[in-house]
Amino acid sequence: MRFTRGFIAAVLLCSLGALGTGCGARKNGADDASACRRLESLAVKLSSEIEPLRGSRLGLTASDSLLFTYSDDEVKSALKRSKKLEAQFSGIPAERLGAREIDRATVIINWLRGVRFAFNDLESRRWSPLLYCWTAEEALWVLPSRITPPYDGELEAYRKRLLRIPFLFSAGEAQITDPAEWHVRRAIDELDTLAAGLPRLSALIAKRYGTSLDGELETVRFSILEFRRFASESLLPASRGRLILGSENLSKIFLYGELINADQNMLIAEGKKQMKRLELEKGSILRRFEVERQGLVPAHAGPVSLKDKPFESRIELLLEDMRSWGKKAPILGSSPGAPMALAYPSNPEYLSRSNRAPYLSIPPAGDVTAAPVTPQFSGSACRTRIALSAGVREMQDDAVRFALLCAAPRLLDADRSRCEAKDSTAAVFSSATFDEGWRYLAVQELVPDIKKNDPDLFVLILNDWIRNYARMIVVFSLHSGTMTSESAIGYLVESL
Repeated sequence: MRFTRGFIAAVLLCSLGALGTGCGARKNGADDASACRRLESLAVKLSSEIEPLRGSRLGLTASDSLLFTYSDDEVKSALKRSKKLEAQFSGIPAERLGAREIDRATVIINWLRGVRFAFNDLESRRWSPLLYCWTAEEALWVLPSRITPPYDGELEAYRKRLLRIPFLFSAGEAQITDPAEWHVRRAIDELDTLAAGLPRLSALIAKRYGTSLDGELETVRFSILEFRRFASESLLPASRGRLILGSENLSKIFLYGELINADQNMLIAEGKKQMKRLELEKGSILRRFEVERQGLVPAHAGPVSLKDKPFESRIELLLEDMRSWGKKAPILGSSPGAPMALAYPSNPEYLSRSNRAPYLSIPPAGDVTAAPVTPQFSGSACRTRIALSAGVREMQDDAVRFALLCAAPRLLDADRSRCEAKDSTAAVFSSATFDEGWRYLAVQELVPDIKKNDPDLFVLILNDWIRNYARMIVVFSLHSGTMTSESAIGYLVESL
């Protein structure tokens, strides 16, 4: 659940800062530093096993054959190992570690506590069928969607993961007892979408690996349909469970995931304040557009439409135009004029870094048209590429500019820095809030040029900020009980 973007993310930006190099040997503390490094490695290994789907997005090949199914045995093992690892971290005397080492240990300890909170207290595996649907979707699509060449053994790793999906759904049937009706209905829709997408997935597999896995996909298809039957016939008639998490649980998710003590009422108030400010600015621009349309003042000289150009040429011309904005704050990376690396057509929704804890929250639905990709452990150079979906071809120029802006490498410098440092701890336990804040500030640097050169694009940026404030307000209000589902929908409709 990505709660923050825009100003709120920037306010929270300083929560973690950039994680740097690993625990280093210090005078009179070499043994403690060595123990710290060993425990960090064990934490990364545990993460790759509990969150293998995120590990695969990061390029951790050891995760590719794995799939956490949320069975009782897996959960018990995860709880036991997380508790033991935290005790080992806590046993290292803090006075013999440097500030950076303490910071890294703190991040990992909070992650370990988050694991126990999720499995012992939140227990989403027992009330959210969407958890199993999203896990299956990730397991099916992430590996064959990669834009880097397959490594030796990737096909077999993927096959092993596919064969774990029926066990995932079986665990779901055994675990789920009292879901909310909305979750069940949404899960049924997701399962229908998964089943309908299998032929397209089969073609993608054949293209990437040069072979077929249709037998394995048929096994998966059967398990999807069986889980759908279970959801329709068993869960839906008895769906009276909770929909909201509660403000206390929401606060703990923020604390364990991002080390932030979030004052939800303050953030809601600030979000509403910022929405009003942005709406006023947007209204001023739209009124000017209307006056221009009526011919009362000269129309602004916007960019010439490139819709009739060949797609590749059109993208390059759009990028070249955007490069001209970056005199003060280069939009396309730290090396102005460097050629842009594009991956088209691709599946950007399965290429960018995903949320760290799927068992804490389910990523929001929505189309992803462009995503920056910096493979952290692929063995290739740490170069960010922009992945574009096939649908980008039909978008208007300003919508394409907006997609490219959101995916610009300049906005992913933090990812590239982590890759170049070859720091697995920093990559695996990085802060989503830090990255969102970084992107927001990078766009803020460009806003004066964008507002001057392309006010239509600036309106899209304002719309995005307003939309994300509204989502944040709804999330906090809904889960704290101050909004019902109906009033939350009404608020979004009214706001957007």
